[in-house]
Amino acid sequence: MGIEEVKHHIGEEAKQKAKLLMNEADAEVKRIQQSTMQQLKEYKEQQKAHAAQVVEVARKKELAAAEFEGKRLVLDKKKAMITAAVDETKKMLCELKSSERKHIIEKLLRCAQRELDVHSVVVNKEDTSLVTVSGVTVRAGDISGGLIAENKSETISIDLSFDTLLEETKQRHLNELSEVLFR
Repeated sequence: MGIEEVKHHIGEEAKQKAKLLMNEADAEVKRIQQSTMQQLKEYKEQQKAHAAQVVEVARKKELAAAEFEGKRLVLDKKKAMITAAVDETKKMLCELKSSERKHIIEKLLRCAQRELDVHSVVVNKEDTSLVTVSGVTVRAGDISGGLIAENKSETISIDLSFDTLLEETKQRHLNELSEVLFR
């Protein structure tokens, strides 16, 4: 074998190795491209799912906020109605005839006597003459109606004044309303 043949043989071998390396490089490039395309596809799907989740969370937050605002508006309106009803009731109680006020005061006094040994009562100054129970001292006080019953030592009292009874009723209804609306 001559030098030319050796050169030719080495050149052919180099071409074959180069061709083999190029084929391997092309295959590696295709594999990397496929892997990259698959990763890109998975990433896009993840981002699409994440975006859908973000949209759903935002939608739920907006719905919850709107529902809360609606409930708050209903509560405010009902509070106003309850307050108006209590104010109207107080006005009606204050405008009752003496005989009707006397009847109410007697009922309230009987209720207080079931709970306490009543020694004195505080009533509205116009109602002092309406309490005629013997052994019970009557004093005028700054209440719109009803009575406040006290024991002899004035350490225990039961407030059955119209103001207190109406305010307690109002608060009870508002609390019940809030519980129902904001469960």
